[in-house]
Amino acid sequence: MRDREWSPFLHDDELRNHRLTYVGLSGMDYLSTRLHNLSMRLKSLTLSHIRISKALFWPSAENSTNAPYWPKLERLLVLNVPPYNEDGSPLLGLDPPLTREAAVRESLANPPPKDRYSDRREYIKSADLGILYRAMGTAAQRMPRLQIMGLSLLNYRTGEESNESLEFSRDKSARIAHLRINTQWGYRPGMEVISAWSLEGAVAEEFYNTMDVVLPWYVEAQ
Repeated sequence: MRDREWSPFLHDDELRNHRLTYVGLSGMDYLSTRLHNLSMRLKSLTLSHIRISKALFWPSAENSTNAPYWPKLERLLVLNVPPYNEDGSPLLGLDPPLTREAAVRESLANPPPKDRYSDRREYIKSADLGILYRAMGTAAQRMPRLQIMGLSLLNYRTGEESNESLEFSRDKSARIAHLRINTQWGYRPGMEVISAWSLEGAVAEEFYNTMDVVLPWYVEAQ
C-alpha cells in the first residue's frame, strides 16, 4: 500500500496497527513542507486527495523571527484530505471503541464491501483536527491578499468529499471576512483554534456556538 493512500477499512486498520504513516525518519512531513515552501511563491494553490499535515500551513520549526509569509497568495484550497493524522492514526474514532471480538462479529454480519460498524457512533477527534484548523488560522494572518481558504476531509467510506470542512472567504478589498466550519462527525472548536483565528469577545463566543461568523479582517502587507 502506497504511503499516502486511504483505506475504506480505516477502523480495522487502526485496530490491527496498520497505520499509513508518511513522515520521514526525522519525523518530518517532507511533502507538506515542500508544498508549504511552494505556496509562498504562488497566487493560487488547489490540492485534492492528498494526505497533508499542519506543515503545509505552518511548519513547527518556524518561529516569530522567521515566520512564513505569502505576499501573492489569494486562494488556497485543500480538498478531500484523507482522514489521518501525520502518524497514520485516524482522525475519526468509534464510540464505543472497537474491539477485536466485535470486529470479527461485525465482519461476519457485514462483509466487505458493505459499510462496517453502521450501528456505532463515528466521531471526529476534535483536538486532532483542530491542529490543522489552528495552523490554517495562523497562516491566514500572514496572507495579505487572501480571498479564499478551505480544507475538507474525504469520506473514506464513499471516496467522496465529506461535509467536514473549514471555509474562509473575503472580498478582495474588504476588511471583513466570513469564517465557517461544517461538521458531520461532531467537531467542536477549542480555544486554540479560536485564538489562532484572532476571534475575540462576542465574535469568539458566536463562533464557539455556531462555527459561522463574520469577523474583522486586515493583514498588512510587508
